[in-house]
Amino acid sequence: MTNNKSIAGYSMIELLLALVVGSVVLAAAYSSYNVVSVQFNSNSAETEITDMAMPTLRILERDLKMAGYRAIDAEIESDYAKIDNPLEITDSGTSSCCDSIRIIYDKALDERYRTNYYIQERTGLNRKALYMDRDKWSGTTWQNQFTGTIVADYIEDMQIEVEEFNDAGEPSLINMNLIFRSKSKTKKQNIFTKGNYLTGNYNFSATDNYLRKEFETSIWIRNLE
Repeated sequence: MTNNKSIAGYSMIELLLALVVGSVVLAAAYSSYNVVSVQFNSNSAETEITDMAMPTLRILERDLKMAGYRAIDAEIESDYAKIDNPLEITDSGTSSCCDSIRIIYDKALDERYRTNYYIQERTGLNRKALYMDRDKWSGTTWQNQFTGTIVADYIEDMQIEVEEFNDAGEPSLINMNLIFRSKSKTKKQNIFTKGNYLTGNYNFSATDNYLRKEFETSIWIRNLE
């Protein structure tokens, strides 16, 4: 004699309910993952920008603090004459990027250098970079050592404001503002508007998926105080 056992199964309503609940759980999990992923992506971009900007600021600060320095010997004041216009700032105005600077100082008794820092578009790469040219004084003329060396990539703007002058009318305290952008696009749209910190300077703004950060510093030109 065969005993027939009834086999219980899921009804269509139960299956649909399980499907709905599962979909809600998966959607919530994906949403949480997406939020974390976007935040991680933004944090990584911010760290990347800071890692590019801080060494650049140190390089500029170091050279600016040396502006006007003359090598001094125990017997003679300098192998070269007085430095005229040791620090020259070219203002780009209010409608365009970017300011540029020219710095002259003695590195040693027989070594006087003139360094230019400026920002230009990188050909075919849709981004800007900070470039440096350097000349060495021969005693009669400036002789070029190198031109167009990249100091920093992915830089959007450099603005400089003179806050104080010395008695000779030379800059003794300057404020500098740099804007860097991330190398890659982030996962969300970013709206960037440069703060109006430096009166009369170019106000940069952008809306895209790149992350941008501003970096400001004030520099005493110790040889021109």
